[in-house]
Amino acid sequence: MRAANSHTAALAGSPDIWRALFRQSGALQVENFDEMVNALIAFDTSPLPSGRAMALITNSGGFSVIQTDMCLKAGIEVPRFSLETVETLRTLVPAAGTSIGNPLDAWPIYYNIGPTGNIADIIKIVAADRHIHSLVFQFDQFRYLRRILGSGTDAHMKRLIELMIEGCEHARQKEHKPVLITVSLDPYLEDGEDRHYNLLLKRTFAARGFPVYATLDATVKATANLCQYYESRNRA
Repeated sequence: MRAANSHTAALAGSPDIWRALFRQSGALQVENFDEMVNALIAFDTSPLPSGRAMALITNSGGFSVIQTDMCLKAGIEVPRFSLETVETLRTLVPAAGTSIGNPLDAWPIYYNIGPTGNIADIIKIVAADRHIHSLVFQFDQFRYLRRILGSGTDAHMKRLIELMIEGCEHARQKEHKPVLITVSLDPYLEDGEDRHYNLLLKRTFAARGFPVYATLDATVKATANLCQYYESRNRA
């Protein structure tokens, strides 16, 4: 106890006092080193959101409740899309096995790399929704695509990545909304080829100036910190 009190821990005090200090100074309070690094990555590459309403484009409707709860706990809103957005999505996203809502489960679109109705179009439609302030794009479909496409996987993935980038750049540059990326793997099933495509996607997004994270939790927290900074700056 004496050693702790004599060193850095001597600066410790009431958490409420520190929170008040951070709030008044406009500084962000994070829980650990990883969250700090993730926040810095987001600040370095993203425009600030104008609110806390986030759209999540994912590939698993079954996890949508868990994903929404994760966002709400971080102080992020996951509102319904506007009626116009939903109607437009319905013309492109197959009804069977999907969920046309927010989070958006649009997994069949990953098999379409044609000139229309592809993932770039989906991202653009969601980004144009006036009720949405930021986007999180999550992808972990490497093994499923390989299973269906076989020897055609490599060419398909390269074109699919181009479409992902096209949609996300539109959201950031034309709609002026931050886009944060989650690229994850199944730790129990991944193999060398999965890791190859995972790294390819991460590096491509990072090279185009997007913040990329390995887990949705890290992505959501980084989004929350962007929102917190926007709000503190407006209070100043």
